[in-house]
Amino acid sequence: MIWVNTSLDMRKYDYINPNRLTAVQIPEVLINKLEQFMNYLGLTTASIDLVETIDGKYILLDINPYGMVGHFDECDIDLSNMIYDYLIK
Repeated sequence: MIWVNTSLDMRKYDYINPNRLTAVQIPEVLINKLEQFMNYLGLTTASIDLVETIDGKYILLDINPYGMVGHFDECDIDLSNMIYDYLIK
């Protein structure tokens, strides 16, 4: 099924046939490439938007150096506790 409203832009959200947002583990090789690119840009933190195509390729959409955490709740990710757990280690 293709969601017409969100097939190109998730900001045009389809509330009748909502998209499923879920956390995924991206390949280690992609993580390394993104880290290299962040170093090249001189960034130590950022939010990175990627899209995985049907054939398993990743497309870089955006790098926001100020970060954005608005969609973590939609993916059932408790970011506050993740940060807490990281800081108390």
